[in-house]
Amino acid sequence: MNHLELALKNNEVAINEIDNRYPPKFRASFRIKVAAANRLHYFAVVTSAIIEEIKDLPPNEQVKVIQYAFELARTRQLTAEELGILAKRLAQSEDPAEIVRLKSAMTRGFYGE
Repeated sequence: MNHLELALKNNEVAINEIDNRYPPKFRASFRIKVAAANRLHYFAVVTSAIIEEIKDLPPNEQVKVIQYAFELARTRQLTAEELGILAKRLAQSEDPAEIVRLKSAMTRGFYGE
């Protein structure tokens, strides 16, 4: 059984357990919580499966994946939390070279380039 099948099976077991264990008025709430937890588990499982697939690629194909990841990281917008972390580092920095680098990173992170 692969990771994905296991995650789906665990979800079915958890939902069935909720139906058997709790009165109807609580089931919807618990189902939502279980579904959310399983979604996080599912994405972790899918991510680990993708990483394993990448490890099995020939070196020339791995290079393409790495180049794509760098391009994706370079062009994506940063989250508010990530921008906040950079802003704090900028405010605390006294190194002129780091200040320039942080300002550049914030600009790219805000506009996505």
